[in-house]
Amino acid sequence: MTEENNNPLPARQIVDINININVDSNQKTTAKRSELSDDNEPYEKIKTELTVPQLAYIFRLLLDLGIFKQRKRTDIMKFISDNFRTRNVEEISINSLRSKYYTTDEGSKQVIKDILIKMVNQINKG
Repeated sequence: MTEENNNPLPARQIVDINININVDSNQKTTAKRSELSDDNEPYEKIKTELTVPQLAYIFRLLLDLGIFKQRKRTDIMKFISDNFRTRNVEEISINSLRSKYYTTDEGSKQVIKDILIKMVNQINKG
């Protein structure tokens, strides 16, 4: 008899397990981030070149014009906070958004106006 047959334990099976763990100590972990997108890539916030005041203002315009049907501003602010980041701010606080939403500086208004003019010019180009 071979040694294998004398062993009362079942034959060992080799199991290949791949585990990928990404750790970024500069980011807070949220439930949103842990969700996977359709292509099994980790969820990432949309990075924008807009500042927090500019982002708040453009969403304010969209809400004021009825583009978004969601009337609860708190829900919109939570959506922005959960899904966007700026060049300088990884985690946008809802309190910061709220204050910027209701008090817009002239510089932010001008930047958004310039963007909207560029968008209209792009449309006109065809």
